[in-house]
Amino acid sequence: MKIGFSFNVRTMIENQNKKIVKNLGWLTLSKIVVYILSILSITIVPRYLGVEAYGQLNFVLSFVVLFGIIGDLGLTTLIYRDVSKYPKKADEFFNNLFLFRLVMSFIMGIIMYVVILFLDKSPAVNMLLYMAILYEMISISNSIFIIIISALQKMKYVGLSEIISKSIYTLSVVLTLCLNVGVVGIMLGYLASIIAGLIFSILVLRKYIHIHLTWNWSYIKKTLARVWPFAIILVTGSIYFNIDRLYISLIHGDYQVGLYAISYTFYTLLISLTSILCTVFFPVIAINVNNKERMTKLSGKFLNLMLIVAVPMCLGAIYLSKRIITLVFGSQYVPGYVAFDIIMVFFLISAIDQFHSSILQIKNKEKFYYKLLIIASAANIILNAFAIPYFGIIGAAITTLISELIVFAGATVLIRKRIIFVSYFKESFKPLFSGIVMVVGLYLFDVIYPTGLVHNKYDVIINIFIGGAIYFLVLLLTGNEFIKDIRNLLLKK
Repeated sequence: MKIGFSFNVRTMIENQNKKIVKNLGWLTLSKIVVYILSILSITIVPRYLGVEAYGQLNFVLSFVVLFGIIGDLGLTTLIYRDVSKYPKKADEFFNNLFLFRLVMSFIMGIIMYVVILFLDKSPAVNMLLYMAILYEMISISNSIFIIIISALQKMKYVGLSEIISKSIYTLSVVLTLCLNVGVVGIMLGYLASIIAGLIFSILVLRKYIHIHLTWNWSYIKKTLARVWPFAIILVTGSIYFNIDRLYISLIHGDYQVGLYAISYTFYTLLISLTSILCTVFFPVIAINVNNKERMTKLSGKFLNLMLIVAVPMCLGAIYLSKRIITLVFGSQYVPGYVAFDIIMVFFLISAIDQFHSSILQIKNKEKFYYKLLIIASAANIILNAFAIPYFGIIGAAITTLISELIVFAGATVLIRKRIIFVSYFKESFKPLFSGIVMVVGLYLFDVIYPTGLVHNKYDVIINIFIGGAIYFLVLLLTGNEFIKDIRNLLLKK
């Protein structure tokens, strides 16, 4: 019996490792495609719109996201956690909650419409806001499909959904340029992409659950009684991710929002890559939640890979910030480079906090996490009130970083003391060492070739490849364990 038991455990672990690699492969492949399309869109849109119109677009998107909690109420996170642990509950969650989410999204739209009536914005911006309301309502409906597919670990379809949505959006951007319809065309692109994603998600989810929608008020009330910690997390997260752009728009105008927005545009591009790791590891760690040894080992690998990905992005983006901004967004956005650098540090901390958030949710410690977010959001609002009027977008960036550090410090202490002990020094030493060597290598390259190899803005692409090569070479030479694990699994397969 003991031998059979050991064999079963070993087989289970190997299957889980293969599932991690397979899901990671699908999502990485889709992210490569999405990244290429994203680079096209974020290169074209800011240049085409100009700083002020790009600021208007970001104000509009920040505004509707801030109200998104009304439509979601934190249900997305609750569903993801519970279905990851108990896949058979997928039917139950979807069929009992989908109609309720539709009703809440309509209520959200009405509230936003009323608030817009009191905003002192131009008719053109108001029209964008009305379009954005529709976009957010559809997005709320689509999120329950995507989150259940993710929790069931059908990452192939998650990746395909992202590719379809991003392809539709990129095509819309190209059409906008050809027809020269301005920021309205870009907003229509957002709408077309989310509608396409919703249609695809419906077709996929029908393969895995039996759809028979019901209005079960007793079930809804029971679920809402459990969801309020996630709702508070969503509220506080929305505040300190979006309130700064609203502040800047109202105090300094949309031009400054445009300069600041490129930092978040690039941040979103980077954080979407690290979110792949959360999508892959969350269900696997959730299944092993009662096996502390296994959970600790998986969590260590999770954190290590998160740092392997995030550290070179952070350090490289800071060192090459002006050149990246010039290449991607255009020289007109370079005055925002200091805020860009600060947001890149925020990205690194935020990536680690993705790991923290996943572990706390798996262990049902979301109540502690929402307390951290409340404190961070309160600090963000108060500090922004003082920093933005006097220091503009630099003050907003510093405030955002301070807020994230509050969450980081609190989550680190709780996880290490009460859940699992993960050695942050051990997991971060090799990525940080490799990142520092990478920056030194890039500096020496600049000394040898001060005007670059091709002598124009595209030199930064060469710098990125050189930096990446240096980083991963040093990482391999230092013997990173996770890279070895992936290599061994791939060779065994």
